[in-house]
Amino acid sequence: YIVTTIFAALILVFFFGLIRTKDVEKSFLIKRRFFYLGFMIGVFILIANALGYVALTRFVFEQVVLLSNLAIALVVLRSMIRAVLVWIEKLFHQNTDKEDHLLLYWMVLTVDAALLVISLPIIAAIVGVEWEGIRLIIYQVVSGVKVGGVTISLSSLAAAIALFLALLFATRFFQKILGEKVLTKTRMAESVRLSIVQIVGYIGLTIALMSSIASIGFDLSNLALIAGALSVGIGFGLQSIVSNFVSGLILLFERPIKVGDWVILNSGEGIVKKISVRATEVETFDRTSIIIPNSEFISSSVKNWTHKDRTGRIIITLGVSYNSDPQVVEDLLLELALENDLILNNPAPTVLFADFGDSALIFNMRFFIRNVSDMPITASKIRQAIWKKLKQNNIEIPFPQRDLHIKGSEGLKEVLDGK
Repeated sequence: YIVTTIFAALILVFFFGLIRTKDVEKSFLIKRRFFYLGFMIGVFILIANALGYVALTRFVFEQVVLLSNLAIALVVLRSMIRAVLVWIEKLFHQNTDKEDHLLLYWMVLTVDAALLVISLPIIAAIVGVEWEGIRLIIYQVVSGVKVGGVTISLSSLAAAIALFLALLFATRFFQKILGEKVLTKTRMAESVRLSIVQIVGYIGLTIALMSSIASIGFDLSNLALIAGALSVGIGFGLQSIVSNFVSGLILLFERPIKVGDWVILNSGEGIVKKISVRATEVETFDRTSIIIPNSEFISSSVKNWTHKDRTGRIIITLGVSYNSDPQVVEDLLLELALENDLILNNPAPTVLFADFGDSALIFNMRFFIRNVSDMPITASKIRQAIWKKLKQNNIEIPFPQRDLHIKGSEGLKEVLDGK
C-alpha cells in the first residue's frame, strides 16, 4: 500500500509537470496524450488504494513498472540501431547537397517492425497471457498463414524484406558509382547526369519491390491483372497524381527544363533545384522553395532563361534633353557598348532612337551578355557607365517638365500686389 501510494504520487507530480511544459513533445518525442495517460494511472492507483483495492493497485503497479522498463529498453535499442543506420545511409549516398532519405526510411521501418514483433510476446507475458498461448501464436506466425493460395510466414516476410533492402542497397551503390565515377568523366551536363541517376533509382526501386513480392510467392501475372482492373479507378480517382507522375517522366526524358535552369511561371520565378516524378523544387532568389506540380510545367507556358544557352539580352531605356543631338547620343552609347567587356560583340549591340517623350528624347540601348544570371549586376554597371559618358560630353538627363497655366491670373496678380 505504501509503495504504490508513493509511486502514484511521484508519477502524478512527474506527469503533471510534463503536461504543463509547452515544448515537452519536442523534448521527449512523445505525444502529449501519453502524459495524460500516465497522470490518469497515478490518479487511478490513489483512488483504488483509498477504496481498499490493494491487490489491484499492486497488480497495476507491477504492470506499469515492467512495461515502462520494456519501453525504455526498446527506445534505447532503437536509438542505437538508428544511429548505425544513419551512418550506413551516408556511405551509400550519392549527393551531398540534397539528401534522399528513401533508403534510411525503409531501414528504419524494417527495424521498427522487427522490434514490434519481438516485443509483442514479451508484452503478452507481462500482462498475464499463458506461455502456451504465446508459443502457439508464435508457431502459427512462423509456420505461415495461407492467404489466397499463398502461404505467408514470418520467415518468408523476413526474406522478402531482406531481398528488398539488398536490392535497394545495390541500387544506391550503383547510383553512387554512376553519378560520381562514370558520368562525371563524360561531357554530359550536370542536369543530364542527375536525371540519369534519378531514373536509375526509380528503375531499381521498382525491381526491388517486384522481386520481394515475387519471393513471398505471389504470382506477378495475377498482380498485373489486378493492377489492370484497378487502373480505371486509379485513373479517375488519382487523376492529378497520375498526371504529375507522367509529367515528371516527360520532364526527365524530354528535358524542357533542367536542374540549374532559371525559369519563370505562374507560381513564381527561380532556379530549378530538383526534378522528381511528382513535383519540381524551384528556389526563388529570396532563398524560399516553391514545390510545383510537374503538370504545371507541361500544361502551362514556362519561360526558361537558360534552356539552350546562358546568354541573355538587356534593354536599358534612358532619356536625354531636347537640346542634345540624337545622332551624337546614339554614337556615344554605341561606342560605350563596343568598349565595355561585359557586353558581347556578337550579337552586336544596338542603340535605337525610340520616341519623343514629354520631357526628353527616349533611347533604347540593347545588348547581350554571357551569363543571364549576371543581368541585374551588369545592368547596374552599364547604367553607371552611361551616366559618366553623358556627363563627360555635357549631355543632360532632364527632370520631368510641366507647363502650368492658371486661369484668372489678373485677379491673382492683384492679390499678390496687395490691392
